[in-house]
Amino acid sequence: MPFQILYTPVKPSASVGVIATSEGDLETCIAGLAAKGFDHNTVKLMVIRNFGVNHFDAYKGISAFLAQAAGRYLMVIHQDVTPIDRIADLADRLNELDHVEPNWALAGNSGFVGLGRSARRISDPYGMDQKVGVLPSKVWAVDENLLILNLRNPVVPSSDLSGFHFYGTDLALKARLAGRGTYVIDWHVLHASKGNLGHSWKQGLKQLETATQAKLAQRLFKSQRQSCYLVGSPHCASCVNRFGVRCDTAAAICTGSEYVGSLRKYLQRKYVQVPSELRRSMDRSAKTRSGADVKTLVRAILSLVPHPNIAASIKKGWQNSASLCVN
Repeated sequence: MPFQILYTPVKPSASVGVIATSEGDLETCIAGLAAKGFDHNTVKLMVIRNFGVNHFDAYKGISAFLAQAAGRYLMVIHQDVTPIDRIADLADRLNELDHVEPNWALAGNSGFVGLGRSARRISDPYGMDQKVGVLPSKVWAVDENLLILNLRNPVVPSSDLSGFHFYGTDLALKARLAGRGTYVIDWHVLHASKGNLGHSWKQGLKQLETATQAKLAQRLFKSQRQSCYLVGSPHCASCVNRFGVRCDTAAAICTGSEYVGSLRKYLQRKYVQVPSELRRSMDRSAKTRSGADVKTLVRAILSLVPHPNIAASIKKGWQNSASLCVN
């Protein structure tokens, strides 16, 4: 049987899942877990043996682990991960996280905070004993070498995705949509691999992009009294809901240039005279989506808007877009 529960105590404190492609690596992983307190007295240990054949990909594997998980959390690790800190240390870190955000859903040891910023606590081929950021740190996505799913606030992998990449990002996105946080915590492991950024990684990225864009596509919702426009990028939605204009991009994440394009339409509709040079700059930004000079453009636009409340809305919309810009 590819899926197997190796052991489970009467009252497990947590569950651990490992998807393995090698018997030797699996045995080493289990021994490393036991040495740090993840043994038959404390955790429910589940394994998937993909020896020669991928019976379960990561998305289906995690779903299978969740269906059988017991205790406070489910920890899913790569077969080449060895804990350096103990199970008691992890319990302490999760107690700290409960105080930061009781409704947290997902934790890991390496993740994306924002533009050019990350958080991590790991030893790997890129460096030993790495500790970056103030931990615990809220992140947009986590690396899959270590995933800790809060069984009090569970999130499940998407059923329309497959493979062995980006399932940490998928879980983090679903947690965020549910109003629950994803964090990097100060719990140290050794990851023996550099990771694989080959063809399957590129395929996984394309798959995630396509699925996410479909799920977060532009939608117009209408109640009895009011219409509301929703899109994956909050500042795109603010263009429509504040100014009644709509750009041509259904971007889940955009550079901010779409915001400038929408403001351009707004100014035209309000018959605001836009100097020719500024108009050309706005058009270039909207076409190239570079976003490089958006901040300068928005400042110039603010000087043209006669009403202070509208100018404040434009400024707030830009600040939102700047905080979410990733390109």
